[in-house]
Amino acid sequence: MTARSVIGIVICTLAVLPTPLRARVCVPPEPTNLGTLDLGVTHRVRGVFFVPSDRSFRDCLHERLGTWIEMAKRFFAEEMRAAGYFDALGSGKTFRYETGADGRWDVVYMIGEHEAAWYQSSSGYPGGAALDEMYRRLPAQFHRDNVVVYMYDLAVVDGDHLLYTGQGGAAAPWEGEGAGYVLQGSHFLGVGFDTVAVCTGAQALLFEQTQSSGLKDYDGDGALHILTRGQYASTDIGAAIHELGHAFYLDHDFTDYDGDGIETNLMGNGFRRLSGRYTPAGYLPPTALGSLSAAALDGALMFNQACSDADADSVCDADDICPGFNDGEDADCDGIPDGCDPCPFDADNDVDADGLCGDIDNCPLVFNTGQEDADADGVGDVCDPCNNVGGAQEISVRPKVVLRHINTDLDPANDGMAITGKFALGQGATFSGLAPDIDGARVVIESSDRRALVDVTLGGGAFDGSSGWKKNRQGTRWVFLDKRQPAVNNGIAKLALRDRGREAPGRVAVRVRGRNGHYPAGFGDGPIRAIVVVGDGAAGECGETSFESDDCRFNRSGTTLRCAVN
Repeated sequence: MTARSVIGIVICTLAVLPTPLRARVCVPPEPTNLGTLDLGVTHRVRGVFFVPSDRSFRDCLHERLGTWIEMAKRFFAEEMRAAGYFDALGSGKTFRYETGADGRWDVVYMIGEHEAAWYQSSSGYPGGAALDEMYRRLPAQFHRDNVVVYMYDLAVVDGDHLLYTGQGGAAAPWEGEGAGYVLQGSHFLGVGFDTVAVCTGAQALLFEQTQSSGLKDYDGDGALHILTRGQYASTDIGAAIHELGHAFYLDHDFTDYDGDGIETNLMGNGFRRLSGRYTPAGYLPPTALGSLSAAALDGALMFNQACSDADADSVCDADDICPGFNDGEDADCDGIPDGCDPCPFDADNDVDADGLCGDIDNCPLVFNTGQEDADADGVGDVCDPCNNVGGAQEISVRPKVVLRHINTDLDPANDGMAITGKFALGQGATFSGLAPDIDGARVVIESSDRRALVDVTLGGGAFDGSSGWKKNRQGTRWVFLDKRQPAVNNGIAKLALRDRGREAPGRVAVRVRGRNGHYPAGFGDGPIRAIVVVGDGAAGECGETSFESDDCRFNRSGTTLRCAVN
């Protein structure tokens, strides 16, 4: 393990990406072997994340924790620079934190000896018993001369509240020079902070595409805005940064420096509201460090760790991930600087190992060296639900997809879906030849990066009074109905196919309705693609939408997504 300088600001050059930045494929971290800890690390911020024995680490937890420590680092660096306190490299003074081989915060992941209920009932304050166990099981030298952030997951949702969680921070001089600690419940990762942002520059994606940390359309202009450092420091994320300030020996500071009647200090009340919140009186001012706190940190041991920097990338040579190149240039935000990245525009670095980076691979998650694409729609055959050659497969006549009660709506099981449009059958195919009562059907909704948000197969079988397929007497209409409450197939209650051959040869109208399902489209997933298949994608008939970015819009509350071409 190494201790990396976090002097510089990592910038993801999103503007030059040939394709939209995809959500990373990431998995839960593995428990740490405590016998392998580097006990020679000093004057760094170290992390420990604790779960009880009946809980597990969440997907992408490691990446989320790395995002938080970067946000904390950025807040202090920019505030110290604004206050005129610079390090030897000309950047705003800030702390350094321990990193692992992947360049991210090297957090120790620990599974507790007891179930959650034991910890919840065994201490007078949230996390107390978990902290006692973490401290007991870690080697004493691990804490020596360091600031340690102890994080624990014991929270229980109770309506709109979280129980068994809390936070605190303090200096710990008995642990050595500059030592301190933070006790932090995992609630500081969200509610809502569940989007992975691997590097600082990806905050643009994080805050534009999610309602992370309370981000809303406060000014009513129909857009979500990136939170500045002073704004995100006023959320649950900022509350954790506040406690980190205490670990750096900062006292509370409630001074109203500009005399406007609003105290905005990080170490005061500044983190207790969302700065930037739009009110009838206008925007509240952003959270700031405060001059007393900045002056104190100027002399703090943790903020005065000297280093050399041969490649002038604001990363200490001893910690440089990519010597000779700028560690701050990381276009795909995967933690590997572009100069050393085998796939600089693919955060997963060819995850399917077919020799093609994900930004140019037409099926980035499935091995396909040949890149076969029979219908030339840009999606490889091995992962394309709709690739029957010969048809005008696009649902190109008045296509429309509406998803309701999604995204910022907190109920995951009340979503609604509506898909309408018309497509052409493949060459030689006729409506009379369709047999969904035998072959079934499939409904797929994909994000712009080809992730399946919805993938439902409707089986064959005649309607039995509760579910199944019906055909009218004229043979011009097939309908799948599911009258069960709720509908079993992820809420898909109706799929109708109607012969429109009189309008154009082989034309079919399609209509899909879903209710009380789970259709997890969010900011940044569009333009989505809807696919309806009768049978399977190779032998059956199918239609798919082809929306552009401007065709898809969320409503102001972020709960309804409409994609349409008139």
